[in-house]
Amino acid sequence: MTEEGKQELTQLLQEALANLEIRPYGGFGGLSITPDEYKRHLQRAWSSYSKNSLWIVQHFTVDISGEIRSKILEFIKVELDPFIYEDKILSTSIFVSNRDVGGIAYKSSQTDGDHLSSFLQQLLKISIFRGIERAASDFEKCTKEIEGSFQSVVLLTGITSEAEIQVFDGIRLIPLSNSTEDLPRCWGGLPNPNQDFFRKMLLVIDYSIYPIFHNPFLPATTEDKWEDKWDMQKERFRFEVKNREFSNFNEADFHETFCQALSLACNSAVQIDTVWNYIAEDELFNISGNRSSTSPKGPSSAGSMKIEKAEIDEAKRLYKKLGNPNSNVAEKLQISIDRWIKSKTSKAPEDKIIDLAIAFESLYLSNIPESTELSFRLRLYAAWYLKKKTKDRKDLMKIFNRLYDWRSAVVHNGKLPEKKISRTKKRPYTQEEISELITQAQDLCQESIINVLEDGEFPDWNSLILGEESL
Repeated sequence: MTEEGKQELTQLLQEALANLEIRPYGGFGGLSITPDEYKRHLQRAWSSYSKNSLWIVQHFTVDISGEIRSKILEFIKVELDPFIYEDKILSTSIFVSNRDVGGIAYKSSQTDGDHLSSFLQQLLKISIFRGIERAASDFEKCTKEIEGSFQSVVLLTGITSEAEIQVFDGIRLIPLSNSTEDLPRCWGGLPNPNQDFFRKMLLVIDYSIYPIFHNPFLPATTEDKWEDKWDMQKERFRFEVKNREFSNFNEADFHETFCQALSLACNSAVQIDTVWNYIAEDELFNISGNRSSTSPKGPSSAGSMKIEKAEIDEAKRLYKKLGNPNSNVAEKLQISIDRWIKSKTSKAPEDKIIDLAIAFESLYLSNIPESTELSFRLRLYAAWYLKKKTKDRKDLMKIFNRLYDWRSAVVHNGKLPEKKISRTKKRPYTQEEISELITQAQDLCQESIINVLEDGEFPDWNSLILGEESL
């Protein structure tokens, strides 16, 4: 694009902004808004999350008509000719909006690109928001097949912080405020932004995409299905995480493993609530808009832990151990980790007890043949693995004795046992006593998992307690 071309576009956009037409759509024909009002809402909606302004922007379209419209469309056709076929242009935004989310693949029936009128509307919006000079500059970049960027956003429960924390290059944790006035821009990309955000965090991953536009023409036969065309079109674009630490980055695996590492590091059940993709609204290639599909998980987190950089550093260390491709320890620990996390999100104490019992059995009895001594072996192995002094080991065995008594009662009778006061008297355990045992067991389970990760292997139990089974 020549300097003369850039000046011509600037003049065309100046004339266009002087003749803007703001029209409602989607069944809102009775509404009206002035260009100045629309501009205020656009500025507010694109600068930060604003529910009301975002609604206005999404339900009104900005356009122009007459000779000026024809001139700008012709200018676009000439300058972006390599990317245009039959007045359509294929933007990567459609593939971002329907990109795999949280390991779930979504596809759109749209495979032949957007009409140039949609591109023109986006160009006009950027002119309003950023100014004509910025819009002309962005257009010039589009002629050079530049790369763009977008974000994968994960709403996490179980942790919160006072400030944004950098995890890896291009990957960060962003706290959510208690007010809708201060939510980040990417919150507007969530199809249901009204959902609860109190004491939650965003895990944001920055991606680059190249190129941002492509000619939508594909040789086709009558037998081609739109799903096949979609896959062929998608192959034209390259998505890469903006981080050199990861090779063959798999987002779904990262989400799962890093949340486990965060949970262990923070002693909190860190879970995925919702995942979505977000393109900044003022990106010129964002023709399709932020209509991304989401992958809701629906966690039931029991609480939220306030974290700082120290916990994140520990989570990164544990993440590398959990993701070590040369070790099978992490795979063997999955049942224990999952059940430990589940014990923190389950509401009923009976469920927590069963989850913890399964977690400990997977940790300490996975390689033990069937035996009538399983519960004794578990108590013994755990005591010797976690404690050094005889008194501490005896105390630990008492905790496991009670845990297994409760577990047996829950499994066989459907409820917790009563506490013996004397030979003839019993009473129900108090909520404080129940909570205390569950917390002790959860902390011991967490410690056991981390110890195995640190060692890089499960202990040889016979060697560990050789000659000491008379405890």
